[in-house]
Amino acid sequence: MTSTTGEPVVAVSRRTGAPAEDIFRILADPGRHSDLDGSGMPEGKRAEVASGRA
Repeated sequence: MTSTTGEPVVAVSRRTGAPAEDIFRILADPGRHSDLDGSGMPEGKRAEVASGRA
């Protein structure tokens, strides 16, 4: 599979025993976006802290 830019797409799946509400709480938290995204695009507060801007 390739992206719209022609780059390869990597997909990962895992099974977990965590309750659905716990998973959705993490997914719905915008502050966790950079933890979950994997593309390197969202940087958020971590990048600000690392660069001294926070």
